[in-house]
Amino acid sequence: MVETLVAHGHVRRGFLGIGTIPVRLPAALEKSVGQRAGLLVTSVAEESEAGRAGLLLGDVIVGVEGKGVASPGDLLPFLEEDHIGQSLSVRIIRAGDPRDVAVTVGAREPKAGRA
Repeated sequence: MVETLVAHGHVRRGFLGIGTIPVRLPAALEKSVGQRAGLLVTSVAEESEAGRAGLLLGDVIVGVEGKGVASPGDLLPFLEEDHIGQSLSVRIIRAGDPRDVAVTVGAREPKAGRA
């Protein structure tokens, strides 16, 4: 972390550019996906990595790199500094159909006035 502070002036955090809320999956999807919940995409930031990858409002994220995702906290391990610039395989449900989307982890820009 010290090396990051010296090199960049702040601790770098990963960023996809989405807002999410947990949602319960319908019974049919629950069986096919193998889990009860996922993350409904409620916002996609303009010019974000998620937007460039094609994530849309209403998509439901159910996995990242083969691991189930059911709460926003489940995404945090994939947003650590060592993942910045890496492509992640994100499993989504769109219009009832599962599909995989490759999303590159971007770097969150520090807010002005903060170190």
